[in-house]
Amino acid sequence: TEAEGLQQIGRPAEALALLGQIERAVRERPNDPSRLKFHRVRAASLAALGQWRDAHASLLEQNALTLKLHRRQLDAQSAGLRLQFDRERDEARLEALEASQAQNQRLTLLSVVAAGLAVLLLLVTAAYAVYKVRLARRLQNLAMTDTLTGLPNRRAMEARAAQLEARGLEDGGFAVVLLD
Repeated sequence: TEAEGLQQIGRPAEALALLGQIERAVRERPNDPSRLKFHRVRAASLAALGQWRDAHASLLEQNALTLKLHRRQLDAQSAGLRLQFDRERDEARLEALEASQAQNQRLTLLSVVAAGLAVLLLLVTAAYAVYKVRLARRLQNLAMTDTLTGLPNRRAMEARAAQLEARGLEDGGFAVVLLD
């Protein structure tokens, strides 16, 4: 900053002498943005003294440093954007996985409900079948017996006669006696 002030007030030789004293320390810090200022002041001082080649070389070095700093900034921005993109992509994947998990839970619940309903339907069907069998036996019993005496009626006798006739044909004969 002092060398810059000397150069601006028209004392470029003193500015160059001061810059020469700190040049080694400035060059040891390759990533320091103060190197840009060093080369700018040095180029202006050299140009004021008419040393155009050296001024040009200093400006070229300043431009190279500027490009290097810009590349670093762009790399840092690029890395930040990559991290942001990766984070957003991971968040989207996580949301998709959570939605899939919720859907799987709903499907599991529906499967359990469907299995329960199937078991319930099976039990109701079995109970209904037992009811129908008992009802059929009761109706057959009512159809084959006299309700007053509890003895077999005419339908029961005819059914028994048909059984005996079929068996008698195999054995060779049979006899039936009915009383009313």
